[in-house]
Amino acid sequence: MSLSTPEATSEVPETRETLTQSPRHHLSIKSLIAIGIFSAVYFVILGATSMMGMISPVFHLLGISASTLINAFVIMALQARSPHFGTMTILGTLVSGVIVLMGQFWGAVFFGAGFGLLADLVNLAGRHRSRIAAIWSYGVLQLWLIGPLMPVFLTPDAFFSRIVKRRGEAYVEVMQALFTPSTLVIFHVVNALFGVLMAFLATRALKRYFEKTSVL
Repeated sequence: MSLSTPEATSEVPETRETLTQSPRHHLSIKSLIAIGIFSAVYFVILGATSMMGMISPVFHLLGISASTLINAFVIMALQARSPHFGTMTILGTLVSGVIVLMGQFWGAVFFGAGFGLLADLVNLAGRHRSRIAAIWSYGVLQLWLIGPLMPVFLTPDAFFSRIVKRRGEAYVEVMQALFTPSTLVIFHVVNALFGVLMAFLATRALKRYFEKTSVL
């Protein structure tokens, strides 16, 4: 009598573990549309909070932090909708490119694209499935915000002379005392870490939304 054994098959049941073995690289049309929409929202929030700078140079920095707080929800939602390499690079390039067209320092677009790419690389290290990588990628992205202020490092006299014409000498005196290269570097590093914290809180607040995907 021979004992029959079940035929071996090469099929492996799809589980959450097996589905997360390969990173997502390809941007679809749907993803590109999502990136465009979320980039517009990010830009509007950034523009609205930057209006705080009209009050004083201190509020200029507070406006940057306010945008980092609010945009954490925007970016984390985007990463759930478009968990693909290139998402952050495109967003950073689009937003920084628009502000350059509006008259900001031309080199800002390289900061937007560069830190967007670094954010994508952080997500790639997490295979676009890691919540921790997604959270830290937002902090990395927010470092691009120092780009528009690079004239303070490169051509401070010309930069502050332009501000005098728009805001007056009293405003610029405070700004020159506050906007030193070392202060700006420290502020933007702290702001990036603040962004990491806010991204973590955003994933908690939007947990139900994220549960619809296998990203976060």
